Amino acid sequence: MHAMSRGIDKKSPIISKIIKKANELAGEKFEEETPITSLSGGQYSA
Repeated sequence: MHAMSRGIDKKSPIISKIIKKANELAGEKFEEETPITSLSGGQYSA
């Protein structure tokens, strides 16, 4: 959502890299399609 507001296409490879790193930081896996409102505090912060 943030990336798209910055003009980054959803199909951009950077999106996958961001999700991968966020999953590493959060310790709780989530997918690119996961609604932002369903993320835990740790996932949202990552």
